[in-house]
Amino acid sequence: MGVNLAWVAVKGASEIDVNQYFSIEATEALEQSPRSEITRIVPNDEWQVYVFTDINNPLLSADDLKGLSYYGEVISVLVFENLMLSQVTKFVENKLHWEIKWAEQSLKCIGEDKEELAMLIDRIAGCEFEGPIVIANDIVGYKHNYHYQASYVVMEEVPLSYTIAQLTPPRKAFLNFASNHEQRKIK
Repeated sequence: MGVNLAWVAVKGASEIDVNQYFSIEATEALEQSPRSEITRIVPNDEWQVYVFTDINNPLLSADDLKGLSYYGEVISVLVFENLMLSQVTKFVENKLHWEIKWAEQSLKCIGEDKEELAMLIDRIAGCEFEGPIVIANDIVGYKHNYHYQASYVVMEEVPLSYTIAQLTPPRKAFLNFASNHEQRKIK
């Protein structure tokens, strides 16, 4: 059985901003490898990494990751070893910057900066499935299959509250929650 997980690396945003945006907080629990639904590790001075063992977690939606990139650069990685699918996506300033995906025995790329994409693709020539993961490792300095000296902090979701409405831009999940709440009040 292969590894299926996702991780999101954030550079330039504070831990508080990311935690508020994701509606999560740190627990006192630590893990040597990510086993809980959401864990956090800081592999270097630039990036904080959130590892998701549930690849269907709604926090991994493109809309939420774009919104998070308002606070800092975001690199998102999906790894489905059993399907031989991997993907790395970069979001900057609330926009998709580029995406590189290995699926169905081919590499698919989208993005605005064709020169940057060409450079990234040249770096991973012959890597196939591992290609998008290698790009993310090179940029962030994090490897999901490496044993770090630091422990992963177990994160837990906290109830979505109106304080999240203060975020600019507000998380899509909050907007949906608020919209549904207003619709119930109207009826």
